[in-house]
Amino acid sequence: MLCFAAVMDFGFPYEAYSIQNDLMQSLYRCFEEGGVGIFESPTGTGKSLSIICATLSWLRDHELKKRAQLEQTVHKDKNDENKADDDDWIGAYRKKLDASKVVDEAAKQLATLDKVAARLKEARTKTSDSRHRKMKRKAPNNDSADRIADEVPPLSDDDPDKDIAPVDYNSDDDAAEKRAQSAKPEEEEKLSCTKIFYCSRTHSQLEQFAQEIQKTKFLPRAVTLGSRQALCVNDAVRRLGSVQLMNERCLEMKEKGASTNKVVVMTGDDDKKKVQRTRGGVCKCEYYRSEAMED
Repeated sequence: MLCFAAVMDFGFPYEAYSIQNDLMQSLYRCFEEGGVGIFESPTGTGKSLSIICATLSWLRDHELKKRAQLEQTVHKDKNDENKADDDDWIGAYRKKLDASKVVDEAAKQLATLDKVAARLKEARTKTSDSRHRKMKRKAPNNDSADRIADEVPPLSDDDPDKDIAPVDYNSDDDAAEKRAQSAKPEEEEKLSCTKIFYCSRTHSQLEQFAQEIQKTKFLPRAVTLGSRQALCVNDAVRRLGSVQLMNERCLEMKEKGASTNKVVVMTGDDDKKKVQRTRGGVCKCEYYRSEAMED
């Protein structure tokens, strides 16, 4: 049975009402205990923000507990390794070997977490620096392709965000998919993390949800996933209407080298505005950016 403090810190950006606190505590309890939860709250009670704060609070605590458990495993008292009888030297050696493997694995996981944390810190620093540079430039209001392209800083070889959108990324390339699946699966397992999927019936609700995340103190890595119908920035393709026709036309253009050779790299609240500005035939594909981040 989980017990909560009178007022648990969920990182809610405003002073939460009692109904919002009740919802966040119920959500948190469901995440912690596992299983399936079905919740209902009246319209206008800030459900989206409550879901975000409760979910990310649990994720924060979950990661802290995970790290604490790993540290405890690494630094635990090793006297248990030598509890076997003196005469049973084979059993004692086997227990010591098993315990050593557990400690080594925990140490490796801690080292991986430290590397990921360092990389994220470096990425946030570079993103912040990039925003400051763009603010200083203050480019004139012009919707031409050249002006828009200038707003996107080039990605250097050591940029941690370079994996967001490879220049020649092709999600429909079977050969590329096979190469990705066969490339060092052990590294993929080490870098795995707890992921949260938020689903909605409409893409506009997902965009609103993504904007709500920016109001919190957590600022996690998040990307809105959608089909070409929701994310395509090429007017000629969008006018086709049908998802199947759009997919076929996009692949045709890509084979001719005229579709996804450039990709928008965006962060913050202005994502949707920039996507709208790039529509009009400019080769900056938000669909492939989101798909690359999903992978």
